[in-house]
Amino acid sequence: MISKPEYEEPLFKDYQLDKPVLNKVIAEHMFRSGYFTSGEAFSEETSLPIEKVDANLNEDFKNKFKNLNKIVSELRESRKVTLALHWARENSEELKKIQSDLLFQIHYVEFTQIIRN
Repeated sequence: MISKPEYEEPLFKDYQLDKPVLNKVIAEHMFRSGYFTSGEAFSEETSLPIEKVDANLNEDFKNKFKNLNKIVSELRESRKVTLALHWARENSEELKKIQSDLLFQIHYVEFTQIIRN
């Protein structure tokens, strides 16, 4: 019997895939990407009750990404920084903890938009 060349052998043949973890990662990705109804449907179809799997996949988790997608949409479509500025002000303490200059950058964009108009 002829054996397969080494490059045709599976790379992780001894690795067992943990399907619940994979399903959780897929569901989280869907929520992060803005596919909320798909993420919820996927979670239901894979018997992955969102609230029971992980505390991160609760309504607060989904609402954070819904808010993020609203901010990104506003920035892309109307080039307004209003929602981003509001979010950055609300989360200024957390931004300071990680030494982020996001609030400054948003103000800078707002200032350049004012000058251009």
